[in-house]
Amino acid sequence: MGLIGLDMGPLSIVSQFGELIDGMFSHCLARYDNPDSSGRIFFGKDAVLLGTPTPMIINPESAPDHNLYFVNLVDISVDHTRLNIMPERFLPRSNGEGGIYLDTGTTLTYLFEDVYNELLWKVDEKVILPERFQYGNNLCYRGGKEDLEDGKSVPMVTFHFEGDLNIDLQPWNTFHDWYEEYVCLAIQPTSHRSIIGVWAQQDMHVGYHTKEKMIYISPANCALL
Repeated sequence: MGLIGLDMGPLSIVSQFGELIDGMFSHCLARYDNPDSSGRIFFGKDAVLLGTPTPMIINPESAPDHNLYFVNLVDISVDHTRLNIMPERFLPRSNGEGGIYLDTGTTLTYLFEDVYNELLWKVDEKVILPERFQYGNNLCYRGGKEDLEDGKSVPMVTFHFEGDLNIDLQPWNTFHDWYEEYVCLAIQPTSHRSIIGVWAQQDMHVGYHTKEKMIYISPANCALL
């Protein structure tokens, strides 16, 4: 068992494939609670690039992690109510620090602490599960997987990206179950860089066109692929 790199660095499989895939690939990660399914990855003409794209944010080559897939997250909604984040909050700074990127090597999603706190407050306001408690940085409630499927116990979170790409995160994208007795928010605070991890990318086609510097995200049932 090993790992493959999917970033834009010279050692990644994407860069090594070069013209064979014409800068295009996509992946679809099946839900964690389906043990009989797995993720799929597609290269070149088989890549799934659907819907409205959002542009990649290109960092200077001198910036740390400039080979990662940075995007501009312009706002977040909870049950269709905007948090009204400053649109430039998630743009990398001139020194290359800050920003938000998609990463298949990170499990959870990490947001800048000020945004996280605002999201936490709004999510907590909407959750109707009992026994709220904080476990480290984890906001948790007594509940189980069934509460993530009933369409009412936890709110819908939507990420709004530059280019009018709006992605609804389902409850299983924003919460995870813990010991089958609790559900915890799968989003953590950070003071460094924000990251959209694989938990938030479950059951989505995430497509990359590195030549056109565009990223496509669309809902899917990845177990059926």
